[in-house]
Amino acid sequence: CHWLMHEGGMRSHFKRADLFSLIIAACAHDFDHPGTTNAFQVASGSDLAVLYNDRAVLENHHAAGTFRIMQEEKCDILSGLSQRQRSIHRKLIIDLILATDLSSHFELVGQFKTMIKARAYDESNEDDRMLLLKMVLKCGDISNPAKPYDVMRKATECYFTECYLQGDKERAMGMPVSAFMDREAKCEAKC
Repeated sequence: CHWLMHEGGMRSHFKRADLFSLIIAACAHDFDHPGTTNAFQVASGSDLAVLYNDRAVLENHHAAGTFRIMQEEKCDILSGLSQRQRSIHRKLIIDLILATDLSSHFELVGQFKTMIKARAYDESNEDDRMLLLKMVLKCGDISNPAKPYDVMRKATECYFTECYLQGDKERAMGMPVSAFMDREAKCEAKC
């Protein structure tokens, strides 16, 4: 996200407050990730799935955990803001983190494509800025293939270690092994 803002030229499209919330959301969007997917959380009936009613389970967990930490006096980076400003940033950070849920991916991409095709982006429109912020965060989130090969390869190895561990858990629990999670299938190139 930082690269997209500074090197990618996106910074000029946002207010400073937008950028502040974006950087917090980028840092927090996978906070305390358990290494499994939302689908696994729901299918296994995890405590997190129950807590968040099977909806954007991990993203809700990431956002809630972030604000739980920010309640600590030494960690409250919003402490110097008015209550109204705090509320605005809280909503923006939560909305951005929730936008990283893959279940909303195609809807957001569709909205973005429609806006771009119509050349309808308006910086003064809060909804347009929010959609663009969400896309910047999503691009940052899935940017590993665009990084230098050594970095991309290491990130890919870490990703598949996590995937295969979930597949192992699914197999041990008698659940169907999710696509790309079966270490016996070795589907990294396809994925």
